[in-house]
Amino acid sequence: MDRIDFLGFVLLLRDISRLDRYSTRQFTPESESDRGQDVRQLFNQYGVTAQLSTLAGTDSEIYQNYQKAVNEFKERDYRDTVRDLGVASEELIDHFCRQVYKEGEVSDNMTARLNQLDKTEDGLASYIGKTVSAAWWLRNKASHNADYESTEADAHYALLCYQIAVETYVEDFLEAEVSY
Repeated sequence: MDRIDFLGFVLLLRDISRLDRYSTRQFTPESESDRGQDVRQLFNQYGVTAQLSTLAGTDSEIYQNYQKAVNEFKERDYRDTVRDLGVASEELIDHFCRQVYKEGEVSDNMTARLNQLDKTEDGLASYIGKTVSAAWWLRNKASHNADYESTEADAHYALLCYQIAVETYVEDFLEAEVSY
């Protein structure tokens, strides 16, 4: 299993409790229909758009690319969802690295940025990089592998990882006040 894929999976399992605040009812494994409904309730596009609006404004590329990805997800265009979310992930990490590092201390390369966050930072900074890396890795897989077909589960997973990263960055790292 690829290192970034594994890290994303481990982080998602480790921090699933963070997602509980988006569920309106408790998870019960009695039926698949209940399970599917709870998973869908975890995705909260409105929270992310409010957080991105606070972070960069509604005219920003990061906000626009996220909105585009959400619309493609609704239209069941999962490959483009993953691609556009990957672009939004790059923009998020670019924005984040400008907060964490001094100018000239960070690479222009996304892989190098994620590795730098992983190797040199602890706590929230490392967590944000690891969380968004799964969405970015899926984007690379969708963009560079002609045989790969993104599934709804891939797109949903990428959206959830991005949601966690944005929430952690805006509310926990920046401690910004968000208007919902």
